[in-house]
Amino acid sequence: MHVQRAVQLKDGPKAILCTDLSKERVEVLEKTNTKECNERSIRFQTLTRDQADYDQQLTAFAGEGFDDIIVCAPSADAIAEALPHLASGGVINIFAGVAKNTFVEFDYSPSFLKGVRVIGFSGSTVEDMQITLDLIEAGEFAPNRLVAAIGSIEAAKDGLKAVQTSRFPGKIVIYNHIKELELTPIPELKTRLPSVYAKLKDGVEWTQAAETELLRLMLK
Repeated sequence: MHVQRAVQLKDGPKAILCTDLSKERVEVLEKTNTKECNERSIRFQTLTRDQADYDQQLTAFAGEGFDDIIVCAPSADAIAEALPHLASGGVINIFAGVAKNTFVEFDYSPSFLKGVRVIGFSGSTVEDMQITLDLIEAGEFAPNRLVAAIGSIEAAKDGLKAVQTSRFPGKIVIYNHIKELELTPIPELKTRLPSVYAKLKDGVEWTQAAETELLRLMLK
């Protein structure tokens, strides 16, 4: 969500780097954002932590540092690794739900030498939600891109387990008024519901047309 918002901002960043432990997650980011980044002339790159040249590529991309860093993993190591890469005046947002009594050792002198800030944010106000809805209605943000799997109400339990285990690199949508449909990753619609898959955008993004076709086939 953070990546998509950054890509679609009117006056957004000129360069975006995404790192993750999971190759699957960065591949999804590449599939869903590379085309739009190219259209908007945004320098876009992904890295996984197990790459042999990870440190070199990270340092090369960072240059003098990042203006904004968002840590979306509840990991003290990830936070400690990210902090030195802040540019002067930069902000790091520790967004993930880090457990209480988690400690990270780092040099805090850049806060007064370089004017960097460390913030934490874990939720949205009602006003934030209204702004998001306004952006969606204005066509400036497309939440359909975040859908990673769908299912019927019978799949709700599996959906909750999938959230707990971070099985999918996106959101799960449960349709409680359709015929039984097991929890289905979007790519698997190609064999399970081909006519729905045919309505996806670029074969990866959920659309209103795909939902309409799903309901046509599956409404009780």
